[in-house]
Amino acid sequence: MLEEVGQEIAQLIVRVAQGETSKSEEMSHQEFILIPGDVLDFGLF
Repeated sequence: MLEEVGQEIAQLIVRVAQGETSKSEEMSHQEFILIPGDVLDFGLF
């Protein structure tokens, strides 16, 4: 059971890395974003 779930997660990671839209992207969620380092250097965050 656990191994099967691990395989499903690994396959999902590969599909998203290859361009498949994630569920959060489909729903326009942006709770997790990457902030460029230069923004951090200016003390904005």
